[in-house]
Amino acid sequence: MSSPLRSSSGVVALLVACLLFIAGSSARAERLLVVAPHPDDEAIALGGWIADRIASGAEVWVAVLTDGEAFPKAVRASRLARGPFLKATHFLKLGRLRRTEGHHALDRLGIPLARRFFLAYPNRRLWRLATSPRPTEIIRSGATRQRFGIAEWAGERRPPHPFTRERLLADLGAVLERSRPEIILLPHPRDSNADHRAAALLFGEVLSRRDFRGEVRGYLVHQGSRYRFPRRLGYQPHQDLLRPPGFPPPVTYLPSPAGLAAKEAALRSHRSQIRLRDRFLVSFIRRNEYWWPLRLADLTGIRRLPPDLMEQHGSEETGDPPARRVGPVEPAGPTTGLAPRHGPTAPYGARRHATIRPAQPAEEMPHGSRHQAHPG
Repeated sequence: MSSPLRSSSGVVALLVACLLFIAGSSARAERLLVVAPHPDDEAIALGGWIADRIASGAEVWVAVLTDGEAFPKAVRASRLARGPFLKATHFLKLGRLRRTEGHHALDRLGIPLARRFFLAYPNRRLWRLATSPRPTEIIRSGATRQRFGIAEWAGERRPPHPFTRERLLADLGAVLERSRPEIILLPHPRDSNADHRAAALLFGEVLSRRDFRGEVRGYLVHQGSRYRFPRRLGYQPHQDLLRPPGFPPPVTYLPSPAGLAAKEAALRSHRSQIRLRDRFLVSFIRRNEYWWPLRLADLTGIRRLPPDLMEQHGSEETGDPPARRVGPVEPAGPTTGLAPRHGPTAPYGARRHATIRPAQPAEEMPHGSRHQAHPG
């Protein structure tokens, strides 16, 4: 006959085991949504962090807003056009190629097909869509000359959809409903690419209509000339990526070796971009990565594009006139702040100015968070 003490010890052990199982299940159930304006943005800034989270059991979803088709240099670098003039069919070929490369990159990161959204909106037209004063106005692609796109959700082609702000917002809302993220990674609203800023503005409008209580984190890909960011330019995998000048101090993440290897494999899957030989993509293969906590007001506060971005958004790539200066889209709901979750419940105990390392097995030396600014 067992003693009461032994029985109570067994009950306590069972309760502890149940709590540990629940805690482990919660960690595995962490849901993340990565917003990429173009194929390759999913891996450029935080590919190592994403790969590490997937390895830890997180459920990661990715929404790619465009196919990155309006890129004449990539058309020529990939030899998709033989003559001196580029046609709509050449840009359509590039879009198909870049979507395929996007799938290969997501394979390298470990994101299953069921969690991928390729929304097929027009590259270099997201700002016009985001700021159109008429929700049902159909925007024509400057590259393919089309007014519709064919999206791919979880590997299945969908019926053609119009390029309207109303439809784009509806699709983003559906992505949120299906993915139900706790953390959203999207372009920083001060990114100097017009499509990236538009992505932040669009998600600001969508989130303002919902009671979203998770975190929003901003990543940076473009800050003017590539000689300004990423610094230093070139393939230097054993060096640190220096902070972007003029930005507030970021949270710095130090990916695991496996995470860095997955990120490099994902970036090199975008062969149409590697062929440009501009050293841009490989400059993000570094020992560290950055992100910034964002509030809803940071997303909805984007007013208009600076003059240099207006020019970039227009004639530089497709020969179209610069985009019209349209006022901001008013949010449809209250602009309550999206405060990042800090404290013991926050993933990794992240803090602003912190340098974060991935969790290591128990037999290895643990890497904790260092609450100090990363040099650079």
